[in-house]
Amino acid sequence: MESYLYDEFYQVERTHWWFAGMRGIFLDFVEPEFKRWARPRFLDIGCGTGIVLEEFRNRASVCGIDVSERALLYARRRNEETPLLLGSVLDIPLTSECVEIAAALDVIEHVEDDMAGLREIWRVLRPGGAVLINVPAFESLWSEKDDANHHYRRYRRAGLRRVLENSGFRIERISYTNATLFPAIWFARQVGNVVGRPWNSRAEYHPARAVNSTLLGVLHFERALLKRTNLPLGTSITCLARRPS
Repeated sequence: MESYLYDEFYQVERTHWWFAGMRGIFLDFVEPEFKRWARPRFLDIGCGTGIVLEEFRNRASVCGIDVSERALLYARRRNEETPLLLGSVLDIPLTSECVEIAAALDVIEHVEDDMAGLREIWRVLRPGGAVLINVPAFESLWSEKDDANHHYRRYRRAGLRRVLENSGFRIERISYTNATLFPAIWFARQVGNVVGRPWNSRAEYHPARAVNSTLLGVLHFERALLKRTNLPLGTSITCLARRPS
């Protein structure tokens, strides 16, 4: 099952509306950090098949870790010269204060003790360094997909802010993302939970081309909106937080 999913991710991440659209939003959140440091060291925690490393390596000296050896094999296809290490957010195999920028994109919801993971990120960041976080939002969106992906929780913005601040971080920016589609996704999740509909990863990751283009356009619109303001709700929360100097 794991092998099938990583192969699926590898094939669709470049063009799938959610992956492609959210990468643009992630870049906008973290872009000021690439300008803040001279050739910063960037660590992607839970790098998966390595597409974020591939897209950010022209801006930084990149490194990735993941708990899955198979994920790292796929990541190597995209990043032949990039250091890729086996490790988790709870035990990052790097020395303290060694990176300027880290990313944990849909990672901390996978660990029972999210504060322990955040403190480990805090450890490897240089003072003044920043971490880009993305997590799933709203427990009311919980579905069989969360169970299948071994999530421990979904977050509210205030809850994510609290756990980050309790771990020593200062919030630079925090917003809900994927807001426009929230009502439709919420309704679909409620119906699926009532009727017991199993999560179909193949259907989700292989939408019709016209549907994919339309949904990608929605996220492009939100990306432009997020350059001006934060959003009041969404299926995810995206945050940039800093280890104080």
